[in-house]
Amino acid sequence: MPAATDSRPPALFVGLFPDGKALQAIEAHRAAWWWTRPAARRQPRAHRLHLTLAHLGPRDDSAIDGLRGALQSVRMEPFDLHLDRAEVWTRNG
Repeated sequence: MPAATDSRPPALFVGLFPDGKALQAIEAHRAAWWWTRPAARRQPRAHRLHLTLAHLGPRDDSAIDGLRGALQSVRMEPFDLHLDRAEVWTRNG
């Protein structure tokens, strides 16, 4: 989220955040990753891990309220997600 002095609206996304058991599995998996450039190794902290489904971009407060209401009305059945490989972005942004 932007700093308090930043006047730009926050960039939003819709994403899936892993629960405790899934998060433990992800942590175990990434502990085994091999890095070609150890000095460049920077992994996000576990509480920030997510799978982005849609990037919505910057939105003002009124749009955020509308999006929040719309997303709260979405209902879906539980499902299993199988991720079969890990990759590293070398140029994020």
